[in-house]
Amino acid sequence: MDTPLVVTPTATRPAGRKPLPALSKWTVATLAAVVVMLIWLQVAVARSFFPPLALALGTPALVVAVPIVATRWRWAPLLGAIYWVLLMVINWGVIPYDITHPEFFDTFAFTVIVLALAVVGIVAGIGATIQNYRAPAAPETDTDWRRVPHWFPTMLWSLAALCAGALLVGAIPRTSATSGTTGVSPEALAALPALGVDHFQFDQQELRVKAGQIVALRLENRDDRDHSFDIDEFKVHVPIGRDQPSLALFTPDKPGTYTFYCNVPGHRATMVGTLIVEP
Repeated sequence: MDTPLVVTPTATRPAGRKPLPALSKWTVATLAAVVVMLIWLQVAVARSFFPPLALALGTPALVVAVPIVATRWRWAPLLGAIYWVLLMVINWGVIPYDITHPEFFDTFAFTVIVLALAVVGIVAGIGATIQNYRAPAAPETDTDWRRVPHWFPTMLWSLAALCAGALLVGAIPRTSATSGTTGVSPEALAALPALGVDHFQFDQQELRVKAGQIVALRLENRDDRDHSFDIDEFKVHVPIGRDQPSLALFTPDKPGTYTFYCNVPGHRATMVGTLIVEP
């Protein structure tokens, strides 16, 4: 009596469109996430939401994501990596300032998270392209389809931990001898001479003080963006937040003419004035 032939079925992928590789999915996820972050930036920093502007800012990321999802072209994930590299290069003049000024927490948090997304997007985009190049044809079984490398989850958890730690440190309130208002009553602060900021300009272009005398200024911000008050010669670097007045306290010891300005990247073009220290 012949033994019947037993055929064990194998898990095959139905014919048709091949699934999106795991690293490609991560590349697309970072592109979608940056659109969400740009919308959050409008709400948190500009404190308003203008849909056409959000669409304009998010369109490049969405345009890059389309060929990755729609065409499965094996080089498409590299476009995602290139997008992130270009985004970092274009904004490199702002990134170091934002990352080193956690007192401006909204922009600090945005930059920390976007930097983490950039790392994931670049690594995933390049990794997916390498996988596609080495194995351009889809395998017969779904279980063998290009998996996430074993080191990738470790990288994700490490970045998540770094972001969480940075955000926790950035959220700690900061005070200093030159910028903090701790110990100064609201009444005393209100009695000080004021220097305001409105529409990215100081409301006074010239300040006159006496050499050797303590200068105390109440700094008020009427804009929807954080600023700073800086005088390099006297080591004055005071953040001007949006929620409450700041205090600038310094003693100019040398007569002369000096420049005060806002050190936030791009703001000095309009936010600059002259400090005249008289004998």
